[in-house]
Amino acid sequence: MSIPFSQTTAEHLVYSINAVYCNNNRSTVEFVSEFSSISTAQAKAALDLAVNLEVLKNENGEYCPHHPLGKLLIPSEDDLKISILSFLLESYKPFESFCQRIKQHGDSSDAARETKALLELDAEISEIRDTLLDLGTYCQILKPEGAGKFKLGELSFKSKLNVLAKAAVNFAESKKIIKEKITEMCISHVNETEVVDPLSQALLRVDSGNYRDAIVHAGNAIDSFLTELSNIEGISPIKHGINSMLVDLKSKNKIPTKIQNMGFYLGHIRNGADHGVDSEINASWDVSADTSLEYIFVSCSFIRAVISFRNQVFKL
Repeated sequence: MSIPFSQTTAEHLVYSINAVYCNNNRSTVEFVSEFSSISTAQAKAALDLAVNLEVLKNENGEYCPHHPLGKLLIPSEDDLKISILSFLLESYKPFESFCQRIKQHGDSSDAARETKALLELDAEISEIRDTLLDLGTYCQILKPEGAGKFKLGELSFKSKLNVLAKAAVNFAESKKIIKEKITEMCISHVNETEVVDPLSQALLRVDSGNYRDAIVHAGNAIDSFLTELSNIEGISPIKHGINSMLVDLKSKNKIPTKIQNMGFYLGHIRNGADHGVDSEINASWDVSADTSLEYIFVSCSFIRAVISFRNQVFKL
């Protein structure tokens, strides 16, 4: 069964998302066309791609806001727009496949043909190539090398994290971001009150400049996650502290060394932020904005890695 594919440009995509979020209501194709000064066909294609990216949703032919990142396009500097769109494209299968093929051989036409075949896309090869190249070059993910060849660029990790932090302006939006980072496959195995909620609060603390509190909240989430995991695995008594629980889980062969070491990072940073004066340096550790933000998303990655491992999926 073929999958629909919307031929559009990055510029039209940003225009259309901007129109819907500015309207802050159900928006018709005609409204978006007039607001953005593009044809109805161009507006429809851009809106449909925005739905595929899950930044908008289609309700009976009208388009509504659906993702906290969307409102950051109203208006924003070019660097932020690029970061937002890059983040959204990460989970868009045609773009992911296209970039993987570009990485293999660099040829954009071959990459489009292979992506069409792999995903059974309902579009011409040239339409797929032109759309995905435009999105990729706009976001600086794809860099031209000449003669139809491209290579992958890279959006900095810090830039991606900053996009997410700016999006988390209230608890509901923060929670949505945390759930997306843990992933749909894993989130059903996570306690919302004890794990998701404190991670969401941590993201809000970063946005308000309370970097130490952010790590305390996220560390509490990991503590709760490991306590529940230890209970499930029948470990008794359960020790206090992230690192102690990791040692016990590893000793019972419930987690591998790589995941244990990933968790040790979380345990040591949490101890540095939350345990006052460090006797080794006779001072307390300050916490930077970068560290607090990275800690939250490493926490999400750790949770995802543990759950994936328990389901025989080995991905850090």
